[in-house]
Amino acid sequence: MHSGAVHQLHGKKKQESILSHNHNKCGVDVLDAMCCQMSTKSGCRRRTLAVFHNTLDMAAINTWIIFKKQTNSKISRRKFIYKLSEELTEADAERLLQLPPASTTPGKLAKHVVCAIKVNCKRNSTSTTCVECKRPACGMCLVSRCSKCDR
Repeated sequence: MHSGAVHQLHGKKKQESILSHNHNKCGVDVLDAMCCQMSTKSGCRRRTLAVFHNTLDMAAINTWIIFKKQTNSKISRRKFIYKLSEELTEADAERLLQLPPASTTPGKLAKHVVCAIKVNCKRNSTSTTCVECKRPACGMCLVSRCSKCDR
């Protein structure tokens, strides 16, 4: 695409590829400045997380630009990103409401909790409950019924 060097007015010779790059790099600089003004980044040491946040920032800016061009609206970027996050959160909440519960087995909890009996254990985590009193009980405190219900 580019061939040779071009003589400029002030006497320096630069390659056409460098001149073309310098002339067209303003779009990248504007994108970087917009990402710095309003970002999803947080302090992290993981490189993959930083790349994810950069991608998220660029996607939000690109989406805002496309939205403005398509609808001819004058919405600010801050309001657009706020509305976008609300709509994505609502869609995710609706999807989660349609999922079946994690556990429907009697004597089982949907998530792990701390043992409520605490007779033979040291606050073990469990997802099982006593058949009679329905309190969370770990394997050490529970045989068929919890140790407190056996009395």
